[in-house]
Amino acid sequence: MKKVLLLLISLLLSKEIAIALCFPTNSTSSMVETFFDALLESIEVMVVNFVSAVIQFIRRIVPYLCVGLFSIGLVLWLSGFEKYTGRRLVISAILLSVFLEVMPSLLGL
Repeated sequence: MKKVLLLLISLLLSKEIAIALCFPTNSTSSMVETFFDALLESIEVMVVNFVSAVIQFIRRIVPYLCVGLFSIGLVLWLSGFEKYTGRRLVISAILLSVFLEVMPSLLGL
């Protein structure tokens, strides 16, 4: 993971340095400002893409998790082996599925 992160950072920096060298100016302050603006914009795009990927992953996995929790909880509750744990698992699965339905409207997705 560290190698991938270092590779991404080095690619970003090399891109920004190449842009700064291709478009030279007399003022070094504007070149530095342009460099940091482009760097921050690139980082912002990476973070937005990462968060979007995580949200999509969660939206795909949670329904299966709800079914699993509900099934295990129902078996535990109805068998009488662990009534309270089973009931808590069933309630947790229901709350998780409700949250999954409400979350996109709250976050504006």
